[in-house]
Amino acid sequence: MKAKPVFCCFRRRCLSAITVRWALAAVPLAAAASCGPAGGGHSIIAFCGDAVFAAEAEQQQQRQDHDHSQPRRRQQQQQQQQQKLPREKSEPREAGELTIPLASPLNAPALERLRRLVQTDEHARRWAEQMRDEAEPLLDVVPDPLVEIRYEGLVNTDPRRLAAVAKLRQMADAAVLMRHWQASGDPRAAAALKRLIVAWAGAYRPTGNDVNENKLYPLLAAYASLRSEMPDEDRGRVDAWVERLGGLHAEAVERSQLFTNRYAKHVRLLFICGRILGRPKWEEQAIEGARRFAARGLRADGTSEDLHRRDTLTYHCSALTPVIELAMLAGPAGRELYEWTAPQGGSIRKSVEYVIPYAAGEKTREEWKNSTVGLDRRRAEAGLEHYRPGRLFKPVEALELIELAEFFDPKLLPLVQKLSGRTDDRFPTWQTLVNRAIQEAMARSDDGRR
Repeated sequence: MKAKPVFCCFRRRCLSAITVRWALAAVPLAAAASCGPAGGGHSIIAFCGDAVFAAEAEQQQQRQDHDHSQPRRRQQQQQQQQQKLPREKSEPREAGELTIPLASPLNAPALERLRRLVQTDEHARRWAEQMRDEAEPLLDVVPDPLVEIRYEGLVNTDPRRLAAVAKLRQMADAAVLMRHWQASGDPRAAAALKRLIVAWAGAYRPTGNDVNENKLYPLLAAYASLRSEMPDEDRGRVDAWVERLGGLHAEAVERSQLFTNRYAKHVRLLFICGRILGRPKWEEQAIEGARRFAARGLRADGTSEDLHRRDTLTYHCSALTPVIELAMLAGPAGRELYEWTAPQGGSIRKSVEYVIPYAAGEKTREEWKNSTVGLDRRRAEAGLEHYRPGRLFKPVEALELIELAEFFDPKLLPLVQKLSGRTDDRFPTWQTLVNRAIQEAMARSDDGRR
């Protein structure tokens, strides 16, 4: 009679097939416990043997299934890896640097075209999926704004700059959330962006510093798109903040006589503030400022004031990207601006074309050797590799410039494909997808006017 509970316990173990080893160890215990009635132990042991063999057979089959599925699983993983788009540059060159993804504001027709492309084009859909995956961890972002930005003029390792960069990374988060919202209309992304906009506008005090406030551009781009959805009270406060910011950069565009990357940043900030507040005069002033930049900051041979002062393509490229994005957003006037040649011979197009041989790897260039700017020397003395005199320019460093310029010159698409490593993709970067959306919206608008 004592064998029954042991039998039941053992049977449960066998049937659950926890391990064959446990089953085999339980056999002699069950046999010993059943030594009362004649034959009781034999029946238990027979059952146990059957259960053990069944468990062994099941485990063997599982091992075979696992072995057979391994190559198939590896093949699926390889296919998924091949299909996964590369993450765009998001890591800084050095400590104390801040790299923010491009995040261009789109008007309603361009936004509609972008979302239509996501629905109908496989390459566009994959970008939308990647933006979703990158944005998902940011949807519950808690704003952590600065009252003052300490970045410009400080060596990368300066503790004040490092502290600022730690908080300014929320601008990179805003760019990612903006892209996801543009592709999907996800209300969670819109809500996260609104939190960031309200918090930063409520805390940060504008100074007119182009380098520092250029970091806020993704926030301004997001506000340009979401402003109409904001509660009246929030919209009023943020509008007042944009008014102060835009006024400071309007003054700088008017009075500055140094036509470098810093002037180009002023121009773009003025344009987006004018676009947000519906100020055509600010937009026109920004476009005229970009024309002055081309006339006095760019040279007939394609070089620039930045290239001659700092002896680097890094700042040559960063001087061109703000005015090219402005031109993209300015409609027909923007195309004219991109193609325009100043009486002295400088033009945006020529200065982009100057970079192409270096981006394509046809030419090499040693950077920073003859910079006249003290900050560049201090960076080199601090041991920052990116600023080491004689460092070779890397072709991929031109990617942001080339993908923006592709909007005006589609022949640059193969170079974008090469630099991004997506040689077979119709949209090798997110920006090329945005370019297409804006182009299609403009084409439809032109057709409607005919």
